[in-house]
Amino acid sequence: MNEFLFVFLVLLVPILIVVGIIFLSFWLPKKLGFPKAGKIIGTLACCFFVYAVIAMIFEDELFSKNDAIELLEEQKIHLNDDFKLEENSSSWAIGDYHHSFTLSISENDKKQIVKEIKSTNDYKDSSTQVTELLYVVDIKENELRFIEIDE
Repeated sequence: MNEFLFVFLVLLVPILIVVGIIFLSFWLPKKLGFPKAGKIIGTLACCFFVYAVIAMIFEDELFSKNDAIELLEEQKIHLNDDFKLEENSSSWAIGDYHHSFTLSISENDKKQIVKEIKSTNDYKDSSTQVTELLYVVDIKENELRFIEIDE
């Protein structure tokens, strides 16, 4: 019963907050004598929350090459040749987010990335134990797999 109550509250409270914000954004200006402004503000608030929900639901489908480039640049990885987005997935839970994608890259880009990674001061070969990784770059054949984990 407690699990049901927890899930119910986790879903119900955000929905009530969103509905309350939308209602207040319409009702408050109307009570202050600005009914048109209330309709406009209420409609904009509603559109914002609908957009946010759609963006969360279709996050994987909306992921593009430009998003991949931005995430790679955060890791100071630059691709010179064209690449193909092979796979993309993300999952989230309360306090946890996991996003991974796989790219098909050119042989030249692969060699360049391997060279850059091996030339860093922090590079350790695969025999070294790594207990906690926030970013993982996995290079196999012609694929670059980038995994981002936020904790």
